[in-house]
Amino acid sequence: MMGRTHASTGAAAWLSGCTVAAVLGHPPGVYELAVGTSLAAFGAVLPDIDCPSSSIAHSLGPPTRVLAWLVAWAGKRIHAATRTPLDRPDRDGHRTITHGLLFVIVAGIGFGWLGVHGTVWAVAGMTGLAAATALRALKVHGIGRYVAAVAVALAGWHWPAPSGWWQGCAIGAGVLVHNLGDRQTNTGVPLLWPIKIRGQRWYQFRAARWVRFETGADGNPEGLIRWVCGLVCAMSVFGLAYAQWPEQVHDFMASIAR
Repeated sequence: MMGRTHASTGAAAWLSGCTVAAVLGHPPGVYELAVGTSLAAFGAVLPDIDCPSSSIAHSLGPPTRVLAWLVAWAGKRIHAATRTPLDRPDRDGHRTITHGLLFVIVAGIGFGWLGVHGTVWAVAGMTGLAAATALRALKVHGIGRYVAAVAVALAGWHWPAPSGWWQGCAIGAGVLVHNLGDRQTNTGVPLLWPIKIRGQRWYQFRAARWVRFETGADGNPEGLIRWVCGLVCAMSVFGLAYAQWPEQVHDFMASIAR
Protein backbone atom coordinates (compact mmCIF):
# COMPACT_ATOMS: atom_id res chain seq x y z
CA MET A 1 0.00 0.00 0.00
CA MET A 2 1.03 3.63 -0.52
CA GLY A 3 0.16 4.89 2.96
CA ARG A 4 3.47 6.64 3.63
CA THR A 5 3.47 8.28 0.20
CA HIS A 6 -0.17 9.36 0.50
CA ALA A 7 0.38 10.93 3.93
CA SER A 8 3.43 12.80 2.60
CA THR A 9 1.50 14.23 -0.34
CA GLY A 10 -1.37 15.33 1.93
CA ALA A 11 0.96 17.20 4.28
CA ALA A 12 2.81 18.82 1.37
CA ALA A 13 -0.44 19.90 -0.27
CA TRP A 14 -1.75 21.57 2.88
CA LEU A 15 1.49 23.38 3.72
CA SER A 16 1.94 24.63 0.16
CA GLY A 17 -1.69 25.81 0.20
CA CYS A 18 -1.04 27.68 3.45
CA THR A 19 1.96 29.32 1.80
CA VAL A 20 -0.20 30.52 -1.09
CA ALA A 21 -2.77 31.86 1.40
CA ALA A 22 -0.02 33.77 3.21
CA VAL A 23 1.21 35.27 -0.06
CA LEU A 24 -2.36 36.41 -0.79
CA GLY A 25 -2.51 38.20 2.55
CA HIS A 26 -4.28 35.56 4.64
CA PRO A 27 -1.54 33.93 6.74
CA PRO A 28 -2.77 30.89 8.70
CA GLY A 29 -2.36 30.64 12.44
CA VAL A 30 -0.07 28.18 14.17
CA TYR A 31 -2.97 25.89 15.12
CA GLU A 32 -4.22 25.89 11.52
CA LEU A 33 -0.76 24.82 10.39
CA ALA A 34 -0.29 22.13 13.04
CA VAL A 35 -3.79 20.71 13.04
CA GLY A 36 -4.41 21.28 9.33
CA THR A 37 -1.23 19.48 8.26
CA SER A 38 -2.10 16.49 10.44
CA LEU A 39 -5.68 16.39 9.15
CA ALA A 40 -4.59 16.68 5.51
CA ALA A 41 -2.13 13.82 5.99
CA PHE A 42 -4.92 11.81 7.66
CA GLY A 43 -7.31 12.64 4.82
CA ALA A 44 -4.69 11.45 2.36
CA VAL A 45 -4.78 7.94 3.85
CA LEU A 46 -8.51 7.90 4.68
CA PRO A 47 -9.77 6.51 1.32
CA ASP A 48 -7.82 3.29 1.93
CA ILE A 49 -10.19 2.46 4.79
CA ASP A 50 -11.75 0.22 2.11
CA CYS A 51 -8.71 -2.07 2.27
CA PRO A 52 -8.22 -4.27 5.40
CA SER A 53 -4.45 -4.48 4.78
CA SER A 54 -3.88 -0.71 4.61
CA SER A 55 -2.05 1.34 7.24
CA ILE A 56 -5.21 3.17 8.30
CA ALA A 57 -7.02 -0.16 8.73
CA HIS A 58 -4.39 -1.14 11.31
CA SER A 59 -4.12 2.28 12.96
CA LEU A 60 -6.40 1.50 15.92
CA GLY A 61 -6.25 -2.27 15.92
CA PRO A 62 -9.38 -4.46 15.64
CA PRO A 63 -11.93 -1.56 15.46
CA THR A 64 -10.38 -0.05 12.33
CA ARG A 65 -9.78 -3.48 10.79
CA VAL A 66 -13.47 -4.30 11.23
CA LEU A 67 -14.42 -0.88 9.83
CA ALA A 68 -12.17 -1.48 6.81
CA TRP A 69 -13.78 -4.86 6.21
CA LEU A 70 -17.26 -3.32 6.39
CA VAL A 71 -16.36 -0.49 3.99
CA ALA A 72 -14.77 -2.96 1.56
CA TRP A 73 -17.88 -5.18 1.75
CA ALA A 74 -20.16 -2.19 1.15
CA GLY A 75 -18.01 -1.03 -1.76
CA LYS A 76 -18.13 -4.44 -3.38
CA ARG A 77 -21.90 -4.71 -2.98
CA ILE A 78 -22.54 -1.17 -4.27
CA HIS A 79 -20.23 -1.76 -7.22
CA ALA A 80 -22.08 -4.95 -8.12
CA ALA A 81 -25.46 -3.25 -7.81
CA THR A 82 -24.60 -0.18 -9.90
CA ARG A 83 -22.09 -1.34 -12.52
CA THR A 84 -22.98 -1.48 -16.21
CA PRO A 85 -22.18 -4.37 -18.59
CA LEU A 86 -19.06 -2.43 -19.65
CA ASP A 87 -17.68 -2.18 -16.11
CA ARG A 88 -15.30 -4.87 -14.95
CA PRO A 89 -16.46 -6.94 -11.96
CA ASP A 90 -14.96 -5.88 -8.63
CA ARG A 91 -13.20 -8.45 -6.47
CA ASP A 92 -12.60 -6.85 -3.10
CA GLY A 93 -14.31 -3.44 -2.83
CA HIS A 94 -11.01 -1.53 -2.90
CA ARG A 95 -10.94 1.72 -4.89
CA THR A 96 -14.69 1.96 -5.14
CA ILE A 97 -16.92 4.21 -3.01
CA THR A 98 -14.08 6.00 -1.16
CA HIS A 99 -12.05 6.78 -4.28
CA GLY A 100 -14.10 9.44 -6.05
CA LEU A 101 -14.99 13.10 -5.88
CA LEU A 102 -18.25 12.22 -4.10
CA PHE A 103 -16.28 10.94 -1.12
CA VAL A 104 -14.13 14.10 -1.18
CA ILE A 105 -17.30 16.16 -0.74
CA VAL A 106 -18.82 13.88 1.90
CA ALA A 107 -15.62 13.75 3.97
CA GLY A 108 -15.02 17.50 3.69
CA ILE A 109 -18.55 18.45 4.72
CA GLY A 110 -18.79 15.78 7.42
CA PHE A 111 -15.56 16.64 9.21
CA GLY A 112 -16.15 20.36 8.66
CA TRP A 113 -19.52 20.06 10.36
CA LEU A 114 -17.82 18.29 13.26
CA GLY A 115 -15.30 21.12 13.50
CA VAL A 116 -18.06 23.74 13.72
CA HIS A 117 -20.73 21.96 15.76
CA GLY A 118 -18.80 19.31 17.66
CA THR A 119 -17.83 19.70 21.29
CA VAL A 120 -14.25 20.55 22.18
CA TRP A 121 -13.86 16.93 23.29
CA ALA A 122 -14.99 15.68 19.89
CA VAL A 123 -12.70 18.06 18.00
CA ALA A 124 -9.69 17.32 20.21
CA GLY A 125 -10.30 13.59 19.99
CA MET A 126 -10.70 13.66 16.23
CA THR A 127 -7.58 15.75 15.65
CA GLY A 128 -5.51 13.63 18.03
CA LEU A 129 -6.60 10.36 16.41
CA ALA A 130 -6.04 11.85 12.95
CA ALA A 131 -2.52 12.90 13.90
CA ALA A 132 -1.72 9.48 15.37
CA THR A 133 -3.03 7.75 12.24
CA ALA A 134 -1.09 10.05 9.91
CA LEU A 135 2.12 9.60 11.89
CA ARG A 136 1.70 5.83 11.79
CA ALA A 137 1.34 5.98 8.02
CA LEU A 138 4.53 8.06 7.92
CA LYS A 139 6.33 5.29 9.87
CA VAL A 140 6.75 7.41 13.01
CA HIS A 141 6.85 5.02 15.96
CA GLY A 142 7.53 5.17 19.66
CA ILE A 143 6.72 7.83 22.24
CA GLY A 144 7.26 10.67 19.76
CA ARG A 145 4.19 9.63 17.82
CA TYR A 146 1.94 9.88 20.86
CA VAL A 147 3.49 13.12 22.11
CA ALA A 148 2.86 14.73 18.71
CA ALA A 149 -0.70 13.38 18.61
CA VAL A 150 -1.44 14.83 22.06
CA ALA A 151 0.05 18.19 21.00
CA VAL A 152 -2.19 18.29 17.94
CA ALA A 153 -5.20 17.30 20.05
CA LEU A 154 -4.49 20.21 22.43
CA ALA A 155 -4.27 22.54 19.43
CA GLY A 156 -7.62 21.22 18.25
CA TRP A 157 -9.01 21.88 21.72
CA HIS A 158 -8.40 25.60 21.23
CA TRP A 159 -9.71 25.68 17.64
CA PRO A 160 -12.27 28.55 17.41
CA ALA A 161 -15.68 27.24 16.32
CA PRO A 162 -16.08 29.65 13.34
CA SER A 163 -12.84 28.27 11.90
CA GLY A 164 -13.99 24.68 12.18
CA TRP A 165 -14.63 24.39 8.45
CA TRP A 166 -10.84 24.41 8.04
CA GLN A 167 -10.97 20.92 9.46
CA GLY A 168 -13.20 19.74 6.63
CA CYS A 169 -11.12 21.61 4.05
CA ALA A 170 -7.93 19.95 5.29
CA ILE A 171 -9.36 16.42 5.28
CA GLY A 172 -11.16 16.96 1.98
CA ALA A 173 -7.92 18.24 0.43
CA GLY A 174 -6.12 15.15 1.67
CA VAL A 175 -8.76 12.82 0.23
CA LEU A 176 -8.55 14.63 -3.11
CA VAL A 177 -4.76 14.38 -3.18
CA HIS A 178 -5.02 10.65 -2.41
CA ASN A 179 -7.35 10.05 -5.33
CA LEU A 180 -5.22 12.11 -7.70
CA GLY A 181 -2.21 10.10 -6.55
CA ASP A 182 -3.97 6.79 -7.22
CA ARG A 183 -4.80 8.14 -10.66
CA GLN A 184 -1.07 7.89 -11.40
CA THR A 185 -1.14 4.11 -10.95
CA ASN A 186 -2.01 1.50 -13.54
CA THR A 187 -5.26 0.63 -11.76
CA GLY A 188 -6.72 4.16 -11.77
CA VAL A 189 -9.69 5.45 -9.78
CA PRO A 190 -13.44 6.00 -10.48
CA LEU A 191 -13.25 9.77 -9.88
CA LEU A 192 -16.70 10.63 -11.23
CA TRP A 193 -18.74 7.71 -9.88
CA PRO A 194 -21.77 7.47 -10.10
CA ILE A 195 -21.73 9.55 -13.32
CA LYS A 196 -21.65 7.30 -16.37
CA ILE A 197 -18.60 7.80 -18.62
CA ARG A 198 -18.34 5.97 -21.97
CA GLY A 199 -21.01 3.55 -20.85
CA GLN A 200 -19.23 2.78 -17.55
CA ARG A 201 -20.44 3.93 -14.17
CA TRP A 202 -17.11 2.95 -12.60
CA TYR A 203 -14.91 4.41 -15.34
CA GLN A 204 -11.28 4.31 -14.20
CA PHE A 205 -9.40 7.57 -14.68
CA ARG A 206 -5.67 7.08 -15.26
CA ALA A 207 -2.78 9.37 -16.03
CA ALA A 208 -0.89 9.13 -19.31
CA ARG A 209 0.83 5.77 -19.69
CA TRP A 210 4.34 7.24 -19.53
CA VAL A 211 3.80 8.65 -16.01
CA ARG A 212 1.87 5.73 -14.53
CA PHE A 213 3.46 3.17 -12.25
CA GLU A 214 2.60 -0.09 -10.52
CA THR A 215 2.35 0.05 -6.73
CA GLY A 216 4.76 -2.27 -4.97
CA ALA A 217 6.76 -2.93 -8.15
CA ASP A 218 10.53 -2.51 -8.38
CA GLY A 219 11.56 0.91 -9.60
CA ASN A 220 8.30 2.70 -8.75
CA PRO A 221 8.83 6.39 -7.98
CA GLU A 222 7.30 6.50 -4.49
CA GLY A 223 10.65 7.21 -2.84
CA LEU A 224 11.21 10.17 -5.13
CA ILE A 225 7.67 11.43 -4.51
CA ARG A 226 8.23 11.36 -0.74
CA TRP A 227 11.55 13.15 -1.12
CA VAL A 228 9.93 15.91 -3.18
CA CYS A 229 7.08 16.19 -0.65
CA GLY A 230 9.60 16.55 2.17
CA LEU A 231 11.35 19.33 0.25
CA VAL A 232 8.01 21.08 -0.40
CA CYS A 233 7.11 20.86 3.31
CA ALA A 234 10.47 22.29 4.38
CA MET A 235 10.29 25.15 1.88
CA SER A 236 6.70 25.92 2.87
CA VAL A 237 7.51 26.01 6.59
CA PHE A 238 10.49 28.29 5.91
CA GLY A 239 8.39 30.60 3.71
CA LEU A 240 5.58 30.77 6.28
CA ALA A 241 8.04 31.48 9.09
CA TYR A 242 9.68 34.24 7.05
CA ALA A 243 6.28 35.77 6.26
CA GLN A 244 5.39 35.88 9.96
CA TRP A 245 8.77 36.69 11.52
CA PRO A 246 11.08 38.08 8.79
CA GLU A 247 13.60 39.69 11.16
CA GLN A 248 13.98 36.61 13.35
CA VAL A 249 14.38 34.31 10.35
CA HIS A 250 16.91 36.70 8.79
CA ASP A 251 18.93 36.79 12.01
CA PHE A 252 18.78 33.00 12.29
CA MET A 253 20.01 32.51 8.73
CA ALA A 254 22.78 35.08 9.31
CA SER A 255 23.93 33.21 12.42
CA ILE A 256 24.15 29.97 10.42
CA ALA A 257 26.13 31.66 7.66
CA ARG A 258 28.79 32.89 10.11
